[in-house]
Amino acid sequence: MTRRVEYRATPTLARFHRSNAFVRGVRGPVGSGKSTAMCWEIMRRARKQAPGPDGVRHTRWAVVRNTYRELADTTLKTWLDWFPEDDTGAFDR
Repeated sequence: MTRRVEYRATPTLARFHRSNAFVRGVRGPVGSGKSTAMCWEIMRRARKQAPGPDGVRHTRWAVVRNTYRELADTTLKTWLDWFPEDDTGAFDR
């Protein structure tokens, strides 16, 4: 079964996604969609990566939060909400 998801960025986050600037940033209040936008930005950029000779897209990312607990409780949860391991494969913790 294929799961269909739809992400619609707010106008501000859509401008962020359109930018190819080397340094970009987003800030806003709790619940404004920053973490979701960053997860989709990582996935969008990763999908643009050309597959290697083995047919796999090899890409690496770093996500930084103040504490590991904050990373696990917020960002990782958001990632797995949008990209569940059943659909995208095991997440290497």
